[in-house]
Order: sequence, then C-alpha cells, then structure tokens
Amino acid sequence: MSGPITCPYTARASVLRLLRICAGGKTDGQLRITTRCDTSTFTPGRSPGASSTISNVYGAGQALGVDDVLDVSPPWGVHPEVQILDWQEPPQAGERYGLICREYQTPAGPLRHVVRRTGDEKVPGWVVQPNHVALFEDMNIARGVRHAVAGPEDLPKLRYLLRDPSPCQLAEYRERMAKVRCFAHEERVLVLGWSAFGMDAVAWLCGVERAVIAGLTEPDFFQELIDLVYAFDRRRTEMMLEIGGVDVVVQRGWYSSTEFWSPGGPGAPGRRPV
Repeated sequence: MSGPITCPYTARASVLRLLRICAGGKTDGQLRITTRCDTSTFTPGRSPGASSTISNVYGAGQALGVDDVLDVSPPWGVHPEVQILDWQEPPQAGERYGLICREYQTPAGPLRHVVRRTGDEKVPGWVVQPNHVALFEDMNIARGVRHAVAGPEDLPKLRYLLRDPSPCQLAEYRERMAKVRCFAHEERVLVLGWSAFGMDAVAWLCGVERAVIAGLTEPDFFQELIDLVYAFDRRRTEMMLEIGGVDVVVQRGWYSSTEFWSPGGPGAPGRRPV
C-alpha cells in the first residue's frame, strides 16, 4: 500500500481505490480476490427473507477474505406487437443433437433463432443451457445453427427486440434497485452496473465467424449493426444511471479483443465507440 490505512477496510473502498489507481497509471494498489454476486435474487414481491440467499453468498465471500461486488443489469423490452413462438425438434438422421428454436414475429417480418440442444451434464456450479433460445447467451456461440442476425435484412426486425423497458419492467427494476442500494449501503459493497454489451452483442447476434467476415466484407451492414448496439447500450446505461444505485458502469468485452478484430482494418469496430 502507498500509505497507512486510516479508515475501516471495506470492499467498496478497496475496489474503488484500485480503479482510481489503475486509471492514473499507478500500480501501488492491493486488492483481495473479488467475487461477483448476482442481485437477481432481489425479486420484488417476495417475502422479507427472500434476499437471504444473496446475503448468505455475500457473507460467505467475506468470510473467505474476498472483496465481493454486486451485479445489476437493467432490463429492456420488446415491441408490444412482437409475438414469440418456441419449439424443439428431435435429432435428424446423422445428427447427434436436437434443436431449440425460437421465432419472433415482428412488424418487419419473422426473425428465427436456432441452436443445438446439447444436453450437457449438469455439474454443480456450472452453467446450464436454457430450455429456450435467449437472444444474448454465451452458449449459443458454439451451438448456433441459425443465428438471430444472418444479414442486413434482419436488422429492421432486430430493432423491435431491443426496445426500452415497459412501465412494469421499470417499476420492478426501481424496486429491486432500492433493495440493492440499501444492502450495498449497509454492507459497504460495490455495485457494478452491466448495461453495455458492446461487441459481445455482435458476436451473440451473428455468431463469431459471420460477424468477423461481415466486418471485412460488408462494412455498411456491419456498421449499421454496431450503431444499433451502441444506441441500445447507451439507452440502457442512461436509464440505469438516472435510477441510480450503481458505482461502476461495466461494458462487456470478451469478444472485443484483437483475437477477433483487426485494429484499423476494414469494418474495424474502432470506428464507433461500442
């Protein structure tokens, strides 16, 4: 440490201090291992004891000597005229896996999303493939058969799926954030707001190969998709900050590195801050 500790140690103060040090180009900060605690268990309408799960997880982390943080993610909505149809198909001849299918009936036409159902073994503590095709889902990358966005013709349809949250969604989010704010204040813990998908959304929507090829060969389509994601991320971030209760805004970046995109190359995402 650069100096003596003059106030009680808290996870929030520790993480914020290190962020300030890193932003200033210094390296004299120390941080205990950080764990993330999902706040989705703060579900409005449950009994007063419903938040005990997150409290127990947070308490267990503190007992292990780690700096816990709380994760929140603001909601978004779909156009009220969109209808969603889900179904599953058995494995075809020569295929090992069946399919999970979802079709969005939008005012601009149908948008279909299909992935393989791999039936992975349920290992405790590991992720489980959903029973439906989520629009944004890491498990879709390797299992994709027909990604949501195949080409520029799908962008008008996608716009109907990335709308502002409904009044009901906003009310539930405000109620949840009130509980998160109270818990974070009492426990002096940092709250991370995950409001920006960035290039992760591009990879999830198109598939990695299709997205990379589009960036090189279809710059107009690729830029329109990036602009769409950028506007969507910005709206969610502004709404999240307006409601408050978040200490740090987080943009995902797993698929944003130069392992996927050539800096300055044709269609490079650096042309637009995503």
